[in-house]
Amino acid sequence: WTGAIFANLPDFDSLVILAPSLKRGLIKNFWDWHCKIQRETSSLLGILPQLTVIALSLLVAYEA
Repeated sequence: WTGAIFANLPDFDSLVILAPSLKRGLIKNFWDWHCKIQRETSSLLGILPQLTVIALSLLVAYEA
């Protein structure tokens, strides 16, 4: 549970879409930072690690 919570924390800024008035101060700084890091890689480079983790997870699951 802890891992799932912390894995989703960077996407906390999506709440700003629901309440634009929150987009100021610390949340604005976080929003800007998160938008910046989301654009640092191409879509292909972003999906390759995900596919690798999925493949390894399936391999481990079927070997167990």
